[in-house]
Amino acid sequence: MRPTTDPWEGRFTAPVRIAALALVGAVVGCMAAGVAHATTLVPMDLRTLSTRADAVVVARCIDVRSEVDPATHIVVTTTRFAVDQAVKGAGASREVVVRLPGGAAEGRATVLADVPSFSAGATAVLFLSAARSDGSRGILGLSQGSFAVSGGSNGQVVHATAPEHGGSGESVDGVPLADFLTTVRAYLR
Repeated sequence: MRPTTDPWEGRFTAPVRIAALALVGAVVGCMAAGVAHATTLVPMDLRTLSTRADAVVVARCIDVRSEVDPATHIVVTTTRFAVDQAVKGAGASREVVVRLPGGAAEGRATVLADVPSFSAGATAVLFLSAARSDGSRGILGLSQGSFAVSGGSNGQVVHATAPEHGGSGESVDGVPLADFLTTVRAYLR
């Protein structure tokens, strides 16, 4: 009897081994395809968000609507905000429209990591991209550029909606809104 280097020899027939290898190859191929379509966000700290944003606003959510985009066939959510305070850009605009991927419409639901969601009446500080041809905007860095604002016993405070906001070590969770906006304005000088 000769020594063998194939641990499967004699246990399974050649066609079974070939089928098993094909299955493993298909699984690895599917995993690679999933990785190829993944999105990685570049971490942004508050200084980067402040300087790169086309507009920074404190705004209250008025309306949230999801639909299937006829051009791309993906679910998108359009959120209208009333601007309470323009910190940078946005001119005299009293309203901004944010359009982001994800949502639920026509029996389809899409939930994407790092895409913020809003509800009517909620207030947020938004770091916005330039307006698109349809007038809508994106949020810079997705959830990195969205900070929820809530009323606290000492006034309004800011809450980070993205974990670790860029990994910069900045702690913005629970910071008074006035102090947060002072920091943003300092970065803009």
